[in-house]
Amino acid sequence: MAKRHAFILALLLLVALINSAMAWTIHPKMHIHMINNLWPAPTLNIHCKSKDDDLGEQALSPKQEFHWSFKDNIAGTTLFWCAMNWKDNDGKTQDQSFDVYNSSILCTTDCWWSARVDGIYFYDENQRNFVRQYVWNAPN
Repeated sequence: MAKRHAFILALLLLVALINSAMAWTIHPKMHIHMINNLWPAPTLNIHCKSKDDDLGEQALSPKQEFHWSFKDNIAGTTLFWCAMNWKDNDGKTQDQSFDVYNSSILCTTDCWWSARVDGIYFYDENQRNFVRQYVWNAPN
């Protein structure tokens, strides 16, 4: 009887391992790209993180990109968000915080975000164009 229980337990463990390995391969590696397209030439400060990972503060020069890659968790509930800010020509701080990746953001393997003077844009793969998603200093 003990051998049978051990066999069933080993079999269940094997099935669980195979399922988790298959689930891991279902989700492709995701790449997030944040680009400073502010003009004329201010520095864009970015701080991005998830529940598990703090990517640190980044200071991007014009046209500079910050990017990272990850695999979505098995449940498909990975969430990354960023806080951004910069100073305009009048010295006023422009800021915004928003989700850069979650299960409802539609991008295949690359999510492109562009910070511009009039707001933050997301590359819409269907329209093949950047579309403004957020304006500075506005609630989401």
